[in-house]
Amino acid sequence: MKKKLFFALGAVVLLTSVLSAQDTDMTSLYNKGRWILGTQLGGSFSIVSVKDSEDNLTQLNIELDGGYFVMDNLAVGLVSGFTHTKLGDTDNSNFHIGPFARYYTNMNLFFGAGYLYSSTKDSEDFGTIPVEIGYAYFFNRYLALEPAITIGIPGNNSNNFITNFGIGLGLYLN
Repeated sequence: MKKKLFFALGAVVLLTSVLSAQDTDMTSLYNKGRWILGTQLGGSFSIVSVKDSEDNLTQLNIELDGGYFVMDNLAVGLVSGFTHTKLGDTDNSNFHIGPFARYYTNMNLFFGAGYLYSSTKDSEDFGTIPVEIGYAYFFNRYLALEPAITIGIPGNNSNNFITNFGIGLGLYLN
């Protein structure tokens, strides 16, 4: 698994190195018509009160996303991923998918929101509204490191907001 991950990361770096040699214009990073492909690895740890007791909540997220700049600075797309949650002694995993929108500023900050439909094996399906803020650090015109903080607003009448810190790679294509 690790070999495949390092091979894929190496292929992305090699591809973007070749592409960046062809075009070094950094002024039009978020122009209408560009595509963005990305991945994010994130996690969170918090203490949650459940029925008069406190338990540790640990969460790990892995996501893949793809989007299109419908206008300058605004990308819309689809995200899918896997989340593993551990609350006390209980483990739970779910898959999620949903649309997102992300707005980029000229200072490489981005703000995003979306809707995630999540499905688990052992419990009912639910929805979450993720709201994010992050920064795109570009190595070149095509590859960016994207740290972000996301707050998940639960759609299942729960009061348990989840704050997640993630780090991702974005591949920006013309």
